Amino acid sequence: MPLLVYTVLRLALIAAAWVVLWLVGLTGPIWFVVAVLIGLMVSYAAFRGPRDVAAGWLADRAGRRRAAKGPRGSGIEDDADAEDRAIDAAANPDARTPDDTP
Repeated sequence: MPLLVYTVLRLALIAAAWVVLWLVGLTGPIWFVVAVLIGLMVSYAAFRGPRDVAAGWLADRAGRRRAAKGPRGSGIEDDADAEDRAIDAAANPDARTPDDTP
């Protein structure tokens, strides 16, 4: 799973930045925040390959989920169609819809 690899790399870089700041003698919560910011900036510049692979994996996963649902997978359109038929039937009770059985 590329997303897990990228996340572990980023967390390791943040931990390394925090350890370096701690060894220099900078402690406290504000320096942890600084370490996180340093780690995030360096990971953005240094980990382009793993980031692109993780983004591609997420895009493929989203595409597979979208394809599995089909073009009308959310059900919203089906509900809207049923509501339109009910409104049309209420407005014109003599009209027959294709869903009506003889």
